[in-house]
Amino acid sequence: MFCRRRTVEYPQGDVLIFGAGSNGGKLLSAMRKLGRADPICFLDSQKRGGDVGGIPIHNIDDIPIPPEKRRHCTVFASLFNPGAN
Repeated sequence: MFCRRRTVEYPQGDVLIFGAGSNGGKLLSAMRKLGRADPICFLDSQKRGGDVGGIPIHNIDDIPIPPEKRRHCTVFASLFNPGAN
């Protein structure tokens, strides 16, 4: 997982993580170590149901946020790239 340290303002509003695989779990762990609020859910195009670290997994077709509130959400992408070293 590639991670660059810099100071950034943490987003306001709901936070979601796209990608419920091992990199998503690592991102959740890093967020918790930094004392950030847990995301409301993981979104994944191939998984549905279950959880990662107690955070529920939803398919991208079943986002648990009303459409009118989605523009105020921040989505962190945590994807597997088989071509990366």
